[in-house]
Amino acid sequence: MEKKSKFKTIIKMVKRFLQTEKERAEFKKRKKNSSIKPKGFVSRKLGVTSFWVMFGFMFLVVLVTMFSGNSSEANSNKDVLPPDKNQAASLEAVQFAENFAKDYFTWNLTDKDKVNRKEKMQAYLAQGIDQNAGLDYTGLEWDSNYRSSELKKIEEEGNDIAHITLLVNFELSQGDGEKKKVKQSQKYFVVPVAFDGETFGVYELPKFTYIYENTTLKEVKSERLKQADVKESEKIKAFLDTFFRSFAEDSKDKLNYILTDEKIADGLNQTMLFEQVNKSNVFKDPVEDNSFVVFTEVRLIEPETNIPFLVNYQLTVLKKDGKYIVSGIDDQKNKVVESIEVEEDEEIDEEVE
Repeated sequence: MEKKSKFKTIIKMVKRFLQTEKERAEFKKRKKNSSIKPKGFVSRKLGVTSFWVMFGFMFLVVLVTMFSGNSSEANSNKDVLPPDKNQAASLEAVQFAENFAKDYFTWNLTDKDKVNRKEKMQAYLAQGIDQNAGLDYTGLEWDSNYRSSELKKIEEEGNDIAHITLLVNFELSQGDGEKKKVKQSQKYFVVPVAFDGETFGVYELPKFTYIYENTTLKEVKSERLKQADVKESEKIKAFLDTFFRSFAEDSKDKLNYILTDEKIADGLNQTMLFEQVNKSNVFKDPVEDNSFVVFTEVRLIEPETNIPFLVNYQLTVLKKDGKYIVSGIDDQKNKVVESIEVEEDEEIDEEVE
């Protein structure tokens, strides 16, 4: 928009210039017909001179502004460009790896299907890699059909190089009719992916691995807090029943009466029903007076099936004018993650000492 306005200004100046030239031509014509200088002749000459000076100045200013503007825009665009990204670890690379796994784990033992699979593999494999991508048909008695895959891990191996690990589900079958045997199988499958600036490719034979998926997480600890006094704790625990019933079953407008800010929570809008608070621990807020940090275990009921669920909520409860209201839900910061592996390492260190 700014550039268009500048050009409009230039066009107006050119039109004024042409009008002035027209007036000058008429003046010369009159001069030939009479040696007497018309009234205002000197003033007009000064005006023409002034116009040219102003025109040149304005034109220069417009040009400087346009080019400096383009330069600043270019610098600005340069500043916001994202840092170099490993394309082999991108979502597009993951899709490529999944497509490769689909074709890799699909085969039949007929000669025609062997040829078809080999042709499909060539769309993925870098030069010099086994045309069957490592599948050895010697002694093979099972057909395979790919079922699904799930991304498990991406390991960056260098510039635009990555190992993408998938958990692949596939079905093996053997024989026909009543004698047909079927097996469900899954493997952790590593696809070595590289990006050459234009396309993705598998740069070496894929491999298998194993991932232990049981969590090593021991717990997440909050910062040390001081226990609230007994009387205050009892009052807050009584308030929890009121809050969670409203949180689960009331409209947002009604819930807002026991919140410091309507943005804190929308409630459950009767998608779950409140039954009871099983456990609660009340602590003093380390920052604000008359504020408490409460950790709860609440029993909710799914209304259509009556299935019970135990859930955890952390609340920040504010005491205001002798009444309790909630100022935060699951807003506790400065939490520390503890791992089972870390714990075991510490025990080993202690034994060595």
